[in-house]
Amino acid sequence: MKRVQETIYVYGAGGHAKVVAAACRLRNYWIGGFIEDNSFRTGTEFCGSRILSRTDLPEGATVVIAFGNCQRRCELGNELQRSGFSLPTIIHPAACVAEDAVIGIGCFIGAFANLDPGCRIGDFCIINNSAIVCHDSELDSGCHICPGTAIAGGVHIGARAWIGLGSRVIEKKTIGEGSLVGAGSVVVTSLPQRTLAYGVPAKVIKKME
Repeated sequence: MKRVQETIYVYGAGGHAKVVAAACRLRNYWIGGFIEDNSFRTGTEFCGSRILSRTDLPEGATVVIAFGNCQRRCELGNELQRSGFSLPTIIHPAACVAEDAVIGIGCFIGAFANLDPGCRIGDFCIINNSAIVCHDSELDSGCHICPGTAIAGGVHIGARAWIGLGSRVIEKKTIGEGSLVGAGSVVVTSLPQRTLAYGVPAKVIKKME
């Protein structure tokens, strides 16, 4: 017997929202609309559904947050949760997730992403397409692990950190809260919080406010 489709609303209307919506449809969700804060786009078509305003969200609706800004994603997620909305984690059918991996609410796990045994993922994280998080690594809330990135075993990544496209983090290193690692970097030493780092090996370029 085919499962009845549940309606989900995608908060965001950019490239990442397209990716998230595709995964939702594969999970047999029906897209009720895309929520966009920019009112000039309200009512237009996007990715097979309509763009709606925040006030169009039905009370208690199921919502997935689909944009990259880590700070805003956490703020909005907590706000929606307090307001009684449901915030499921969406796992693409082509992802590989270990049975004992712990994943918080409101996360997105993309196609061909891999989460090994012992991983712990906080709320509102993005583990994007083809990203690898190896055994016993821990990601705090709001992290964004970009496509093709590999996180080795026993790594700790602080809240709202962004690890750029195709980067590598070797085992047992720490990346501080709010830090940004540039695309294609190789992190071989731990990074303090709120720093911009990139390169092979990655070097701290500046401290962010």
